[in-house]
Amino acid sequence: MANREELVVNELLTPAGTRIAFSTAVPTAGTYKVGDLIINTAPAGDTDFAWRCSVAGAPGTWVAIAAATNTQAAPAAKTATAAITAAELAGKLITTTGVTAPSVHQLPTGTLLEAEFPGIAVGDSFDFTLINTGTGAADDATITVNTDVTIVGNPTVGALTDATILSGSGTFRARKSAANAFVVYRIA
Repeated sequence: MANREELVVNELLTPAGTRIAFSTAVPTAGTYKVGDLIINTAPAGDTDFAWRCSVAGAPGTWVAIAAATNTQAAPAAKTATAAITAAELAGKLITTTGVTAPSVHQLPTGTLLEAEFPGIAVGDSFDFTLINTGTGAADDATITVNTDVTIVGNPTVGALTDATILSGSGTFRARKSAANAFVVYRIA
């Protein structure tokens, strides 16, 4: 833990001992503990709002905290049955259209997810939404598990005209549960 004598002018120390500093980049020197925070003093566009220390050390491992707004790339588009890549999940929006039949979309492995989100710590998460634009009653879309990835909740997103499922979209939260392992929760 930093002592008050070790803090520089642009740093604060909470009563719990968490260091809050202000900078334009993550630190390259100094010793930090888990939970320390760097506020970005020059965010521009989609740049990170801040960084949180996820692994203590000199200078530690830092995880980005996204800005409140971001640029949204065009959704990844899937037709029929096709795997979803880690990069597509990072894009946060995926559309799918069944071709007169249900579609199945396998999630990437835990190892591939970890590689796509470097520095993600156990307990950190990201969200993504699957939008089913299918119009036939049988055009449901289902996401499936992969190595070190499990799903909690309904993995099926109904077609727009499916009377048994009231939404043509599903929002999911992928939470890192251990090294290279994720649990995906259906949250909406």
